[in-house]
Amino acid sequence: MIASPSDVMEERTAIENVLHRWNYSNSLHRKLILLPRRWESSTAPVSGERAQAIIIKQMLEHCDILVAIFWSKVGSPTGEYPSGTIEEIRTHIDSGKPAMIYFSSAATPTNADLGQVQQVREFKNDCMQENSPYRGLFAEYENVSDLKEKFREHLEILLNSNEYIQQSIQSALVTFFSDTIQYSTIESSRETEETLSETARNILAEACQDPYGTIYRMEFIGGQVIQTNGKQFVAHDEPRKDAELDEALRELEYKDLIKDEGYERKNFKVMTKGYKLYDAQIAKS
Repeated sequence: MIASPSDVMEERTAIENVLHRWNYSNSLHRKLILLPRRWESSTAPVSGERAQAIIIKQMLEHCDILVAIFWSKVGSPTGEYPSGTIEEIRTHIDSGKPAMIYFSSAATPTNADLGQVQQVREFKNDCMQENSPYRGLFAEYENVSDLKEKFREHLEILLNSNEYIQQSIQSALVTFFSDTIQYSTIESSRETEETLSETARNILAEACQDPYGTIYRMEFIGGQVIQTNGKQFVAHDEPRKDAELDEALRELEYKDLIKDEGYERKNFKVMTKGYKLYDAQIAKS
């Protein structure tokens, strides 16, 4: 979130541009995208609450990093804090998230509100007090170009060293890859199930319900019998049916759903992939 009073609009845009440039150069190999958010473009009008409370609920609560910029104004009071920007900083810090605070060292405008200027100085001094909730490091900048260079450098340091950011990135990657693997597994199961012949599907369904996950195949003159889970698939003097049963077993073997136990294709065992397919698709149909 880019937070500031209204006297540093050029700086706000500069921070946003740095973030866009970072995405262009880094997002692909870092598997990370930084989305700049500003209240003027990321909030919707809602009535019934304090304006600042709405901004915090709609924006700040969903942001991992806060970038705050001050020059000659501190902003308008919110009823609870000297300004909306300061309330955002305090809320963000209290949630355990990092806030990057910048103060302009440029000359104060001649038409500046001296009361606002004094409040900025007081807040800056507060950031240097050991017992202050805003204590920590802040940075000063001379002009917009200086801010861009410093922010670009500070951003890399923050992304690489801040504990909260590191945990957030790791958590997001774990979730992403977990969802991807789960989706791929489901899609693979669905594809396998959809390409199974009806006979192969029926044999696998029974085999997965067999107490030992075993399929027995017996040949006799004029045909064969496949038995599993107390059920028989029989081809007797039916060449077409005999070929269909033989093809079904080979199909299940080829897709690694069952495994020949090494008895000249007489005994087969259901493999893990076969059980997973049964649980994910066949048992539900």
